[in-house]
Amino acid sequence: MTLKTRLLLISSGLSVLFTAFMIYDRVLAARNEMLDRAGNRVGYIVSFITEVSAGPLKTGRVQDLEKKLKGFDHFENIAYLKVSDLNGRILYRQARPGISIADRKPDPDIFNAGDRIFDVAHDIIKDDERLGVVQLGMSTEGIRESVDSLMWRGILLAVIFLVLITAAVWLAAIKLGGELESLTELG
Repeated sequence: MTLKTRLLLISSGLSVLFTAFMIYDRVLAARNEMLDRAGNRVGYIVSFITEVSAGPLKTGRVQDLEKKLKGFDHFENIAYLKVSDLNGRILYRQARPGISIADRKPDPDIFNAGDRIFDVAHDIIKDDERLGVVQLGMSTEGIRESVDSLMWRGILLAVIFLVLITAAVWLAAIKLGGELESLTELG
């Protein structure tokens, strides 16, 4: 194997390793940031729903609660929403087609939502009195699609980067390799 070939293989190998690590690191950081933002958004939505539901539950006038909560139907990432009183009576329920709310359990955090729906349960409390429970499921499917798109764009840029680096190293290897070979022939 010639010196030019060795130089090209070593530099290309290092470029591949460095690029693969950079893509992995950037995609993982972007995924974590998107999930963190989505988790914050879920917390905000649950707090808002809790606040909206607390008054009617406290006064016992829950017939208007459905009108207030219907406004949350326009949130595109909400997979389901269920509000129930302390007796388990469902006051409001909304779910995307195909999603069963009955067996849903809260996830420990958004990073461990295995079925791509982050499940949250939160007590409705007003004046230190527990009045009911809000259950919310937020879809993380859009985040997965964004991460996949980011990964493929990174791979495309990495291939272009590697081709450019390999071409530059090849040209340098031709120049340096020719000079080194002529030096070795002299010795």
